[in-house]
Amino acid sequence: MWEALADPNLAYGLLLAAWLFTAFAVLTPGTGLMELAALGLWVAAMLVLGQFSLRWWAVTLLLLALVPLGAALKRPRERRWMAMTIALVVLGAGFMVRPARGWLAVHPLWLLVAGGGFALLLWWGSGKIFDALHQPQLINVDRVVGQRGVTRTPVYHTGTVYVAGETWSARSQVPIAQDRPVRVVRREGLVLWVEPLEDAEHEQ
Repeated sequence: MWEALADPNLAYGLLLAAWLFTAFAVLTPGTGLMELAALGLWVAAMLVLGQFSLRWWAVTLLLLALVPLGAALKRPRERRWMAMTIALVVLGAGFMVRPARGWLAVHPLWLLVAGGGFALLLWWGSGKIFDALHQPQLINVDRVVGQRGVTRTPVYHTGTVYVAGETWSARSQVPIAQDRPVRVVRREGLVLWVEPLEDAEHEQ
């Protein structure tokens, strides 16, 4: 099956998509949907890439992109780190497949179109995320600490809860099933840490 999909252009697109979802999963930990999508895309990309001979220096570039991404998380106002991340990913993914002849297995037009789309989405999306996380608070979001709510999905390492009229990303130190009452114990960015409540306590 995967031999029939042995197309360097497909591999390039899958790598960019996998990296895009990975970056957004790192920047906005939440329900786990981004993580699952990224995992699926990485598996598909690896299966397609398994049909080719690879340039290991390009693989190294793709892995090294994690370094400036980590720096961007710590210094979101210094946008050069995100620019460096984008450049490393596009170059690494674009040159990863070793062609039968020449330097480039990916079609040059696809390299520009897909790479440009990836760059725009990651640059714009990360900027919006960083702005939302670091803009001055017009309201005291810590008001949710101590409040009660209900889980919208199962909550453990990831999940969502409904608290104070809004849906939040949530985590818990113990597994909590869907549609269970919870109390917010603390907030970390846009993620709430919650603990389960007994039904009787919730009704009080």
